[in-house]
Amino acid sequence: MDYVKLFKKAEEIIYQSVGRVSSIASMIFGILALIAVPAALFYFGVPAMIFAPDIPLYGQAFFVAFFSIFTMAMIGNILQGLIENMAYRNSFMSEPMRIMILARTATNSFSMILAGLVFVGFGIATIIHSLVVGIFVSMIGIFPILMGSLDFIKNYIFYKEHNREGVVPSGKYELVTAINDYTFMILFGVVFVMILPVMAVMSFATPDLDTGGKIAVIVMGFIFACIGTAIIIFAIKKIKNDFDPWGRR
Repeated sequence: MDYVKLFKKAEEIIYQSVGRVSSIASMIFGILALIAVPAALFYFGVPAMIFAPDIPLYGQAFFVAFFSIFTMAMIGNILQGLIENMAYRNSFMSEPMRIMILARTATNSFSMILAGLVFVGFGIATIIHSLVVGIFVSMIGIFPILMGSLDFIKNYIFYKEHNREGVVPSGKYELVTAINDYTFMILFGVVFVMILPVMAVMSFATPDLDTGGKIAVIVMGFIFACIGTAIIIFAIKKIKNDFDPWGRR
């Protein structure tokens, strides 16, 4: 018997054994965390304190969002362990496994969306006191919301259209992937474009600023807006180049 073949076989068995132990540990950790953390919170009366009448609404919303993100993460651990264990036992990609893979990716996407909603909420609350700070905090939240949404859409399209016999991909997956790859760049450009109206509002809201100073501030904002527009145009061109279902470049 060939030594190399036997060695690789033994190495594969060891690797799979370690992988199974790791996947089982991931499931156990997720299940215990989902039981222990809520039990500890209720034991110490944290929900009663958080949802007391004197606690502001945004504080309660932050607690709910944080707990939801934690729950999503633990459910993701459980699904990850189930997927790995099923992969060890199956020689093909079964439909239940594909559904669990989609659900696993969804936990990441929804966690990003929830995290983004927290920032948007804080941004809206901050706008009352500071328009500029509120807008930028909200924009920070829009990043993960869009990226999480696009990531889930991309994964769902892959689940529906790929890995099935007789199904010709429509190109939607490639399109959403291309958009998702350059979402950050587009939003970065949007932030630069938004600097113009923000600086215009600031200049007119400052009574001590003379006409020349106001013009200088607006011109500076216009320069940022031009840079942002150029970034957006560049990102859109890159999306068009990357999404080429007919193979034409």
